[in-house]
Amino acid sequence: MEQIEELDRRLSAALDRIAAGLNRASAPEADTSDHQAALAAATAETARLTDELRRSEERVRYAESEAEMARGRTAELTELLDRERERSHALEEDLRAVSGEGDTADAETTAEIDRLRGALSALEEDRTRLKALTDALRQTCEEIAARSDGDAALREELKALRALRDSDRAELDAILALTATLPDAEEEHTDAQ
Repeated sequence: MEQIEELDRRLSAALDRIAAGLNRASAPEADTSDHQAALAAATAETARLTDELRRSEERVRYAESEAEMARGRTAELTELLDRERERSHALEEDLRAVSGEGDTADAETTAEIDRLRGALSALEEDRTRLKALTDALRQTCEEIAARSDGDAALREELKALRALRDSDRAELDAILALTATLPDAEEEHTDAQ
């Protein structure tokens, strides 16, 4: 959500720059070619930011819908599991009640309990799988957010590297200018001797 708010702020800033460019372009003394170039750049930036905002919102909506479906399925399976547990407990109580009434009834009840225990075990496995799916979806959402944060950090790092490059270039130009005067200084030194 923070990424969407940041993109919204950047989009508003780009729209402000467009409005300022339009105001400058409408002034009679304005240099329209400069203003048109600034307007085109601001429009392109706005389109890029709008597209980035749209893609981020789509990713968030997709992750939220996947998580909602997983939560719904988990709730259904939990409810089924609870019902099966209640049935299993009821059957165990019935088994204890009729345990003295005959081997046939006892065997059938035992078979039913075994069947229900198997069904309960299968439901437990489904619930475990859905929990793992929910965890994976949560992790995917976190990774999407981290990637968005990482993109912003990379842009900041790139900006810093460009500033360093410009600084190094200026320093190199100064050194080159200094070395360009060295042959003249050597000639003067040689002439002085």
